[in-house]
Amino acid sequence: MIERPDLNGLRVCFPYHYAIYMMDEGKKRWIPSPQVYTALFVNQDQPLGGMIRISPPNRGGVIRDSSIADISNGSDIPDTAILFKYYDNSAVFLLDGQAPNHVKRLITSPAVMNHYGFNWEKIQVWNMPIASSNILDGNPITNPPGVIEFPLDHSPKTNTEITEYNNWRALL
Repeated sequence: MIERPDLNGLRVCFPYHYAIYMMDEGKKRWIPSPQVYTALFVNQDQPLGGMIRISPPNRGGVIRDSSIADISNGSDIPDTAILFKYYDNSAVFLLDGQAPNHVKRLITSPAVMNHYGFNWEKIQVWNMPIASSNILDGNPITNPPGVIEFPLDHSPKTNTEITEYNNWRALL
């Protein structure tokens, strides 16, 4: 088995299969249900009765390729995975890991958010300051090697994305 960090952020599946994986830290991580999928990702791949209809990759969809069999498996994306931020901080996190061992993983920029296909509209705002959080930090979510952090063609589209983009840029 091999690791492929260059594929981080892609969603992949085997041809003729409906199981979808997110590439993360060089490994494929199974997305266990349409509910988890739609809680995290832009809904270009429509859940249909427990299965997901897959869009072409050039529309941000899932890539079907039998060579993913050679890629190491990572841990499954947990049923409790969500995108969130604290009310007093603009940083966005992925709640990852299984309870009671959740970790918060910083999504390092709007470009990373978009590269992974995470859904800006699904970010939950927690009513607590970041300083009072007892959730341990996990590995940050970054672009794969060689991906430009702020691509020239990035243009925020929704009000939420524009606000988050401006807040992140202010932190740099």
